[in-house]
Formats: sequence, structure tokens, C-alpha cells
Amino acid sequence: MIVHNITTKVLWAASEEWIRWQQETCFPKLLATGLCEDCRIFHLLDQDETEGPTYTIQLFFNKQESYDAFLLEINPGLVRDADQRWRGVSVHFSTAMRLVN
Repeated sequence: MIVHNITTKVLWAASEEWIRWQQETCFPKLLATGLCEDCRIFHLLDQDETEGPTYTIQLFFNKQESYDAFLLEINPGLVRDADQRWRGVSVHFSTAMRLVN
């Protein structure tokens, strides 16, 4: 299992709309590709939330081939869309993890 993790800090004024956009727009598109097995949003605890909350989105892939296809075919458009829509109200970075056990 490979997990693509996107950590995002969102301003308070946009946080509810950002979550709704992820759940209603991004997640259905990702799941429809058949590459991603599941999508989850987590609210990070014990973070400075003066300007806004920090979330992680985790995308789960069962096969390396699915993850590679996601990185080449899907992720660039997702990043572009998120940057355009949420410019000035969020900042994000991505990491990848492989399940060990």
C-alpha cells in the first residue's frame, strides 16, 4: 500500500469551503479514475491554528503502477486546480509513504 499525503494549512475563513470542495469535487474525481482506492481527510492536532487549521489528505493506492499513473496523469492537474482555486488562502506540500507491515 502506498499513501500519498498532502498536508495543507488553510485560513479559517476558507476552511469549511475547502473541506467541502475536497469531499464533493476532488475525492469523487480521484475515485472515478480507479487508481486511488480511498481518500481521507485528517485534522492535525497540536498545531498552531492562529491563522487556520492544518489538514492532511491521504490517498491510498494498492499498486505501484496505480500510484505512478496518478503522479503522471492526475496529480499535475489536481495541483494546478488547487493552486488556482485556493491561492492566497492555503499552502500545501506532499509526501509519499509505503506501508511496512
